[in-house]
Amino acid sequence: MAQRPRLLKPFIEKVIVLNKQHRLFKEGDSILLALSGGPDSVFLLHILTHLVKQFNLSIGAAHINHGLRGAAARADEQFCVELCARLSIPLYVKRVQLLKIAQSRGLSVEEAGRKVRYTFLELVKQKYRYTAIATAHNLDDNMESVLMAVCSGTGINGLLGIAPKADGVIRPVLTIAKADILTYLQAEGLDYCTDESNTDIHFRRNFVRHKITPLILEGLNPNAAEAVMRLSDTVRGMKGFIEEQVQLAVVFSSTGSKERCTVNIEKIQVVNPFIQSEVIKKIVLEYMGTALSSVEIQNILRLCGKQKGRELLLSGNIQAVRESHDIVLARQNDSGSDKMNYSDSLNGTKNKTSRLLIERIYKKDVILGSNKFIEYIDADKLAGEPVLRKWRDGDVFFPIGMAGRKKVSDFLTDIKISTVERENTEVVTDGDAIVWVAGQRLDRRYKLTEATKKIYKLIYRADGKNTN
Repeated sequence: MAQRPRLLKPFIEKVIVLNKQHRLFKEGDSILLALSGGPDSVFLLHILTHLVKQFNLSIGAAHINHGLRGAAARADEQFCVELCARLSIPLYVKRVQLLKIAQSRGLSVEEAGRKVRYTFLELVKQKYRYTAIATAHNLDDNMESVLMAVCSGTGINGLLGIAPKADGVIRPVLTIAKADILTYLQAEGLDYCTDESNTDIHFRRNFVRHKITPLILEGLNPNAAEAVMRLSDTVRGMKGFIEEQVQLAVVFSSTGSKERCTVNIEKIQVVNPFIQSEVIKKIVLEYMGTALSSVEIQNILRLCGKQKGRELLLSGNIQAVRESHDIVLARQNDSGSDKMNYSDSLNGTKNKTSRLLIERIYKKDVILGSNKFIEYIDADKLAGEPVLRKWRDGDVFFPIGMAGRKKVSDFLTDIKISTVERENTEVVTDGDAIVWVAGQRLDRRYKLTEATKKIYKLIYRADGKNTN
């Protein structure tokens, strides 16, 4: 790599300032860089090589070939191999089939990719005794993260954006703008790889990056990314104080155990309204180990104003009940769920009393689209015995005809069903995965394909009567 300290100096200074503020690394540390071959990671590698002498650092790099882009992915891998060889930096490479991993775990490709990357990085870090993992998140990435969190209905934590240092991962170029990174690489004549999937706006972050952020920068504030970073820093400074107040309120207003806890209504109502939601969230997380959505938390707070006996069913099979002076939260068993009655023999006899029936049929007997209360699935995709239950806030699935995954709540809103229908909608589940929003839409992971060998016919009877 060419050495032009004059161009690099302002970036080095920003990294050093961030390091002093957050203690990212110290003299003698060994840093493992997540190297994709893209502009950001190449820039970070360039920065770190210029800091080696000053801080007596050791540097290694890790690259994952996700197996998504064929020859292009292999070219990225080879680029990283050659780049690290020129710099005499050890490189650790792993190849995976990310699409298969995502499908098997019921995750989006984005989520699966993140989990696979950080798992691999942590394994390499531990095996070769690196002191930290470095990723190339930049100023623009932080703005995108905050915007996505805000649009998803975040609490305080969503405004924190990307942490400069967390869980053994450091982000030395977090305060440097993407435009400045690209300008520098061009001025230095430094090559990097371009991932065409980064322009696919079906991915949430890409949509924000290519559709939302440019409008903000051009129409509202060209320095918006810096402004958002200042917001994140301010909230980060406030977070410690807020957490102390939340913990005091948890102790003040609640008692409980792992499977059951009680929130005193009078006490939670005198808590500062600004932190009431955070208090409820922490109570349920501490006592019952379940993270509730913001909508569920607000529903619990609204339940305080309801009459005795009103109930809510929440994520993690938790039931909230309004008692005389308390909200009691207890984990329910699955006895209220309706397991499918079925025969695994071809054209087996169906149980005439169940609201959800299943029978194994031949492919020639499939009649698609004949009745919205009848669906066909690839039985070999099932991990266990399917169960019928009411949909819950936080349920997600991969609806046929739509890109990516979607919350069931958002899907029901999109198809504009009545409030009564929405409240009574049920889902067929396979463990934690949604198989079918009954009478509405199948999850594409269970759809029939040319390779399907074993077919189940699902028959849903919302009123308990035969649909045939």
